[in-house]
Amino acid sequence: MKRLARDGGERRVLDVETPVGKVQLLFQGGILVRIGLPGLWGGWTGSRDLPSLPEGVPLARRARKALDAWFRGEEEPLRNLSWKARGTDFQRKVWDAVRRVPRGEVRTYKEISLSVFRSPTRARAVGGALRSNPLPLLVPCHRVLGSSGKLTGFGGNSPAGIALKRKLLAMEGAPCGGG
Repeated sequence: MKRLARDGGERRVLDVETPVGKVQLLFQGGILVRIGLPGLWGGWTGSRDLPSLPEGVPLARRARKALDAWFRGEEEPLRNLSWKARGTDFQRKVWDAVRRVPRGEVRTYKEISLSVFRSPTRARAVGGALRSNPLPLLVPCHRVLGSSGKLTGFGGNSPAGIALKRKLLAMEGAPCGGG
């Protein structure tokens, strides 16, 4: 039985081995709608029940090449996949700001709050928006640190989440902060 999304697009998962472990890409009707990082599925459940995207189809080849390119330091191939991030207006504003943080650089939650809302008081809300980010790597929330430069807020501050954040930042040559 096919599992259909609300809009009728079939959902399929592509598992890709990467330098940080298995990454899952969820496609809905051929559009990337979620990236699951190892150990940080962000509440994403049911992927085991979804059919796999067959390796031989062009979308699977393009997606695998795009993810491989991302881990080699090239962001454009991943950004050039068809993708959609569902969220509130607030979340989308935060995600757009984080997408503009260049590889190898970091920002704080406060800096994102200032750039988007012209106020430092929404830093915690920025963290909440990033906690709901369905497309990490594409919306590189690992590049956002606490005000003191501390690694925080990744995978619910779990040890696995902080270790993955540190690894991703180190791969990009970015400052890894404390924590």
